[in-house]
Amino acid sequence: MFGTNRAWIKITVKPPFYRTWWFILLTTIGVLAAAYYAYRRRVRQLEKKNEQQQIFSGQMIQSQERERKRIAVELHDSLGQQLLVIKNWAMLEIAARGENNLSREALNEISGTASDAIEEVREIIYDLRPYQLDKIGLTKTLVFMIEKVAAASGIKFKIEIEQIDDSFDYEREVTLYRIVQ
Repeated sequence: MFGTNRAWIKITVKPPFYRTWWFILLTTIGVLAAAYYAYRRRVRQLEKKNEQQQIFSGQMIQSQERERKRIAVELHDSLGQQLLVIKNWAMLEIAARGENNLSREALNEISGTASDAIEEVREIIYDLRPYQLDKIGLTKTLVFMIEKVAAASGIKFKIEIEQIDDSFDYEREVTLYRIVQ
């Protein structure tokens, strides 16, 4: 039947370049490098955005503090002074009239209302612009605030604050003051 002579031909089929080990390795490295680059770029974008937000936040706080200072000065210089004049005129009229109980009572009411209004304006000014920070420092101001809350609420507080004056710049002192407030 058939002879025992057989011929063999060895055929090697080379895979296309995109199926070679070196191409797969380079592609994997390229994809990983691109992913890492994209990750780093996104992190830098987020860090930059965060930095910009912090700068903007700081500018907003400074702007608010400037506006609070302006309002406090306006309240003190205009409304506070006018209320003081009203109170003083009422007190002068009380001293001048002497005996008339009806007008004396009305003038006492005017004087008392003006005194209350002056105190309210002082409170508003204090809340707007913590002048104590300038006069007595951050530490004593915080202690004063806590003692004031304790006296008004009847709650006992144990105050342990280290000396922190001059530990922060003014903007951070005001921020800390506002947080405690």
